[in-house]
Amino acid sequence: MTLKKWKLFEKLVAAIHHAEVHGAKVVWNDKINGMQFDVTVAFRHGLYEYLTVIECKDYRRPVPVEEVRAFVTKYIDVKANKAVMVSSSGYQEGCGRVAENHNVELFTLEEINQIPKEAINAEIIPTLNIYDVHLYTDDSPPSSIKLPEEKNMLPYLMRNVILKRGDRSGSIEALIDANMPKIMTKADENDRILKILLPLGSKAYVPTLDREITISSLSFKYKIVSAKILKSQKLDPFLIQKENITYEYKDVIKGTKKIFALEDLEIGFDNIFNVGKFYFDPKTEFSYYCDKIDSGVATMYLVESYQHAMLIGCVFQMETKYAGQYLEITDSTEIARLKKLLIGIKNCSKMNK
Repeated sequence: MTLKKWKLFEKLVAAIHHAEVHGAKVVWNDKINGMQFDVTVAFRHGLYEYLTVIECKDYRRPVPVEEVRAFVTKYIDVKANKAVMVSSSGYQEGCGRVAENHNVELFTLEEINQIPKEAINAEIIPTLNIYDVHLYTDDSPPSSIKLPEEKNMLPYLMRNVILKRGDRSGSIEALIDANMPKIMTKADENDRILKILLPLGSKAYVPTLDREITISSLSFKYKIVSAKILKSQKLDPFLIQKENITYEYKDVIKGTKKIFALEDLEIGFDNIFNVGKFYFDPKTEFSYYCDKIDSGVATMYLVESYQHAMLIGCVFQMETKYAGQYLEITDSTEIARLKKLLIGIKNCSKMNK
């Protein structure tokens, strides 16, 4: 993963406050008196200074009461003027009572993804959805490698993971097409699994691993889903979906809410470009590299972008003032992987000169 889900959640909360609280200093991952806060908002009004501390909870389940109580102690210790907790999955019963008794405000942040009606045809058609693709290694005991689905990678991998079975070779997509009659006899709206056994000694070259592995089988889930066709096929459907993401920021106690469009939020508002660093755009899930900066203009490489089942890269220039649209990539494993892709793009650029 280029960016941990919890980290992006915290960055979104920080970006919302950066957009809404004009003139305030918004800090992500701040420390006050040795205590860590996910987001802090500090500002001066007249003669006085005010501090808001924010705790973010990106959980699969509602936040338990005990964590609200713990946050009460934490914000009182730093003498904050306001305390806010933001959850991705709501709160357990009793959280509201504790929050009201101790002046803690409870919010939820929910992603809403809806493509505008004018961008899609009205007709609904049944479509086969294939996902959760696993390759099983020829180890003892066998292990599995799941093909990643984030960043729109799966369509690319379905075409570019090359299977070698004896004297035959081809993509996973081609193998699935060959098994389509078997798939369609059972496909319905329920999740189903098909496992395909491969000849002894079969191999698979996986681009994201940049190596060949010996595999014994592969599996995937499939089902029939209702879908609408986009009127325009110029943009990858993944990008059309991304550009229409909004977030609902709701006050759980008061019931008030506000909608924020992802494209309007400066998620990396505190980011600056540095030569030799990799960056991630949460709005497209593309990865970049800063190669050079000269007089406020950065030379950037688009290192990883999956569109229409292709891996696309390029080199371009942009003003450094737009750095706030990006987040620096700090994970060493991800950086090592992107460096390999960067070498390939730079080599292609030299050949095309």
